[in-house]
Amino acid sequence: MVEFVYGLPGAGKTSYIMSRLELDVKNGRRAFLIVPEQATVDVEGIIASTLPPSAQLSVEALNFSRLANRVFRERGGLIYNYADKSRKLLFMWRALRECAPFLSEYGGRAGTDPSLPAAMLDSVKEMKISGVSSEKLADAARHLSGGNGSDRALGAKLGDISVIYAAYSALLDNSFTDSDDDLSRLAAMLADEPYFRGYSVYIDSFSSFTGQEHKIIDLIMRQADEVVVTLPMRSPSDRALSALSSRACSDRLRRDASGLGIVPDIICLGENRRAENAELSAVCRQFAEEAANTDIPESERGHVRLFSLADPYSECEAVAANVRSLMMSGYRCRDIAVIARDAEKYRGIIDNALRKLDIPCFLSEKTGFSTRPLARLILSALRIKAYGWRREDVIAHLKTGLCGFTARDTDIFEAYAEKWNINGKAFYSDEAWSMNPDGYTDRLSARGQKI
Repeated sequence: MVEFVYGLPGAGKTSYIMSRLELDVKNGRRAFLIVPEQATVDVEGIIASTLPPSAQLSVEALNFSRLANRVFRERGGLIYNYADKSRKLLFMWRALRECAPFLSEYGGRAGTDPSLPAAMLDSVKEMKISGVSSEKLADAARHLSGGNGSDRALGAKLGDISVIYAAYSALLDNSFTDSDDDLSRLAAMLADEPYFRGYSVYIDSFSSFTGQEHKIIDLIMRQADEVVVTLPMRSPSDRALSALSSRACSDRLRRDASGLGIVPDIICLGENRRAENAELSAVCRQFAEEAANTDIPESERGHVRLFSLADPYSECEAVAANVRSLMMSGYRCRDIAVIARDAEKYRGIIDNALRKLDIPCFLSEKTGFSTRPLARLILSALRIKAYGWRREDVIAHLKTGLCGFTARDTDIFEAYAEKWNINGKAFYSDEAWSMNPDGYTDRLSARGQKI
């Protein structure tokens, strides 16, 4: 059975899936819940708080990448020699150099334009994510080459890209694997083996899917006992501008199901249940182009305010003033969040605007685990042992701030070690360091004596 569940944000799509998962747990059926990568942790929390503890044995929340990793671990195909971006750029540069004599559009730039490898790498990545192979690209180029001037020019460019794409893939595959190919490899594996037989599969919180993901969903619809896909739109016929990408996704999913001989059940959920006041509900409806004007009771007004400002600096000053006003009226800092579509655009502006009004703030940003002080302490200790006490590793260890030394002492120690080229065994030998901190001179200054 295949179901497509339609509903605007807040209509209860995730709640509907949780109710279905609860039935799966009662019936002893295993289930996968596939969500976007950024939603995985939140969904795992919802599962833990909504479903009985036994659900942890039969329900698994994944994103598409983790699904590929899971299947590869069980059925073979897990690979560790992925090429990082630097290696990919080198392979692309080599592919461009080798293909230059055969390129009509990019031949002159292949060896002279330093920006071309990165641009071509982005193009190849987009092709892979969309499920377009170099052969399909070459077919499209041949089809366009017989058209008019603009089509012919596009065909020539696509022909060049197909040649570069094929050469790059051949060079890379000799030594490494591209992580962008994981979902394509997963689709090829699933085509040979009904992995999802006996499972219920729920796909939630997506507004659209890549070409690779569509292929995997197609295979899931063929194999799984039950498949539920949610889409953030009112119905399959929703023509609102905000539903443009979701409508194209919905149309493709229905075509794919029809091609498999499947007639999916269509479920359309009701109104937004998440908004807690009439004003916010009205804003949601207007974004969905359901209503141009809505009567809002006077008692429900004042929850949403819109400001039009000239630039990011004015925006941040207005935000800081509003936050200050909320704090003066009794709000605590932990009750206030400032959300931006592109936080990087406001870095160095919003924090300064807030601090100017004595408002403490914390900027939430994605950071790698290896940047954390404790992780750096452990990793630098391992490097010290593995690489024979290199100076840069010892200094990195001290600079974690977890070794009991002040920042000033660490800076003095670093300057001393660099001045006298202390390295390797010298760091742990019993011999005392009596070299002059002032350098090659027989006079010891007061500063040197103190150091």
